[in-house]
Amino acid sequence: MLSAAPGGGPVAAPRRAPVRPAAASRAVQVGGMPGARLSASDRLALGLASASILLSVVAVKLGPGPLPLRSLALLACGAVLVLSDLRGLLAALRVVARPIVLVVAMTLLGIAVSLAVSTDVAGAFRAVLEENVQFLLTIAIAAGLIRRVGVVPVMVALLIGWGISSLFVLAQALNIDAAWQARARIGDLMHDSALVRIGYERRERPFGLSFSAIHYALQSCLAIVAVAYLRMARRSEAAPAFDPAVPATAVVAAIGCVLSGNRSPLIGVTLFLAIYLIVTAPRLLALALPLVFVAGVGAWTALDQLGDAGVRVARRDDGSSNNRPTLRTYAYHLIKDQPIGHGLDFDSRDLGYAYLDKVKYMPNSMALVQWGLHNYYNNMLTKYGVLILLLVPFLLPTSRAAAMAWLPFLPYLIHAFYHNDGPPTDILIGYLIAAGGILVAGARQRERAVPTPRWRRAFA
Repeated sequence: MLSAAPGGGPVAAPRRAPVRPAAASRAVQVGGMPGARLSASDRLALGLASASILLSVVAVKLGPGPLPLRSLALLACGAVLVLSDLRGLLAALRVVARPIVLVVAMTLLGIAVSLAVSTDVAGAFRAVLEENVQFLLTIAIAAGLIRRVGVVPVMVALLIGWGISSLFVLAQALNIDAAWQARARIGDLMHDSALVRIGYERRERPFGLSFSAIHYALQSCLAIVAVAYLRMARRSEAAPAFDPAVPATAVVAAIGCVLSGNRSPLIGVTLFLAIYLIVTAPRLLALALPLVFVAGVGAWTALDQLGDAGVRVARRDDGSSNNRPTLRTYAYHLIKDQPIGHGLDFDSRDLGYAYLDKVKYMPNSMALVQWGLHNYYNNMLTKYGVLILLLVPFLLPTSRAAAMAWLPFLPYLIHAFYHNDGPPTDILIGYLIAAGGILVAGARQRERAVPTPRWRRAFA
């Protein structure tokens, strides 16, 4: 429009800023990149969640009573969200409804199996409260928080916790006494058991301030996911795009796992990097293949030499490696003999003596009564029964964005094949499940907000 200027000449009227469609606006908000400054309640909720995350990494059992401080901080964060923005929290729950429904279904199945077969029903319900309910609350509260403050601050909090523990891993690997003493002081506050204390008293495997070397490896795998989600959130998309920060974090995480004597994450990181480069940078992978081949041959030779020198990640003949086939055979018999499951309070060591005859010709048959199954998936099958496999199809990605959100979990999933921990006992993954759900929902909203080309509408 034109208007008259004081001198009589026409001038252009100031343009109004274009109004964005409502769908696009919602997409940015759901994607976790709010532009407004955080309110006081948002900062308080983020501070409480960050404290819970940090404690989950460096002092997982620290607390004055039955509830550790990390759980109290998480519940306080949830209370702040409920009091300040209940409607927003409910909206966030709708975004992550799928994982919440899956955890509820898994919990109900576990309760049914426990009531049918367990002699310690109280122990089963205690396991529900300590594991399943806490895991549900973590996903729900994390979703509400991320909707308010965005994906980036929550991922940064997780990376800070992992980074602090990683610095102590490096210091312990250099045999700096203060680093080991710091973990011992935290252990005194948490009243670590004798078995846990052996880890930092013998100083055989650095694990920073984490609960154990296995937990540090899990946190390292989750750090890869956190960086991938952080970068997706800053790009406002979950499309396959090469980002050097992601493979760089994977390499750093692998180095930390080498220092802490964890082998299984190295398999997962290698497979993840291969698939990630195939999907996001196939030309770069093709150019790097000769270098990768030479490095692989050199690494194989170096592993043999390191194994002879006693480096744990290069050894394939230690007791831990030899126990795995025996424990997998034991798990097979447990599942075959009672496919309905053994209940949520089940400890495989309780039936170890009854199955010694099944593995008497295998290496270290006494591992049945000394150790857990050392396989997260076998643990789930022995507790929940084979019916839990019915939930697996609902875990599979249904879009390209969902597949890219799943991909960084690959090192974690492979590491879980060799160890006992995973959801719902691993609380930290709840934050990443919530973040991934919100990122994927945001990507889908942005796709719907883009007008469909006319030629595609003709074939709709």
